[in-house]
Amino acid sequence: MALWNGTTLNNNVLAQVFNQLFNTKAIEMVRHENGLLYAILGKSWRDSNPNVGTQFERLERISGNQIEVKLLGALDTISTVADGSAELASSTPAYTSNMFGSATFDLTHYAQTKGVPSSEYNRIMGKEAKTVKYVDDVFNQVLLSLENQIGNDLGGSNAPARTTLGGWQYAVSDGVSSGESSYSSYGLARSDSANVDFRSYVNPNTGDLTLGKIRYVKNQNRVHGGKNQIGLAEISVFTKIQQLVEAYTVIESNSDWAEFGGEYVQYGKTRYIMDQRGPTGVMGILDPESWVFYQNMINFTEAGFIRAPHLVAGYVLPWECWCQLICLQPSRNGKLTGINT
Repeated sequence: MALWNGTTLNNNVLAQVFNQLFNTKAIEMVRHENGLLYAILGKSWRDSNPNVGTQFERLERISGNQIEVKLLGALDTISTVADGSAELASSTPAYTSNMFGSATFDLTHYAQTKGVPSSEYNRIMGKEAKTVKYVDDVFNQVLLSLENQIGNDLGGSNAPARTTLGGWQYAVSDGVSSGESSYSSYGLARSDSANVDFRSYVNPNTGDLTLGKIRYVKNQNRVHGGKNQIGLAEISVFTKIQQLVEAYTVIESNSDWAEFGGEYVQYGKTRYIMDQRGPTGVMGILDPESWVFYQNMINFTEAGFIRAPHLVAGYVLPWECWCQLICLQPSRNGKLTGINT
């Protein structure tokens, strides 16, 4: 079906064009520019449906505006059995009350009414090629703006909420010490001694950054099964990391990271990524496999460009999306704060 019928724009078709662009390009664009999201989403592959585009290992497309997750807590203590009468003794069922914690998080709701002046609209009137090019330009501008906002939110310290994409700093917290006590609730009470396995290792007064301090937080993560794949830091801390590890860095060919557009250095199995929008004096040592990025499956727009009667001479593109970043196993991640810069 054509976009134009003479001088009339078919908004149903236009909405389909925008929605297809969103499905095929949105997450890929954001991921390419953001090291944390690039790592969290994991491996990518092309879906067999061309309208869906790229799929990712840890991208969950869901319906509704909330997500309920089950967080892994304490493990059972497994006992042994002696030969003889002990094998015939009455058995007591094992029960660990805090083996799981069920938590509900709101998806963050991003929305915008994008203004389009009539003068711009009239320039593309009746021309399929011009319209498609204009739509692509507008979409790219909107998505780069969204990537900038998501990038700022990911590096922040806000709790997941309807109006806030959860920052990794909030998820990676001990939830009890000074400066971290405000992060005590992550779907459940981390300050409760029964929920100790939902806490992360944090060094709040790191001072001068050394390889020894980095090794210590990595070892704390490993105790809880963390894989220490990503080190995340803003520019000044990343510069210090470069100075520490570049002499030991071995360049490895990794097809999974071939499309990443940012800077990183690698020491051992940990890839240290520069997050130019990250917090000053903070570095995270993270296990991407313990995180999930959730996205609602609704359309990017329902209407395309529509005439706005309250404007003097203009159209609007109303669009929205819902998403959230959740850490399912905070104890597999750690952070250093108070780093001298």
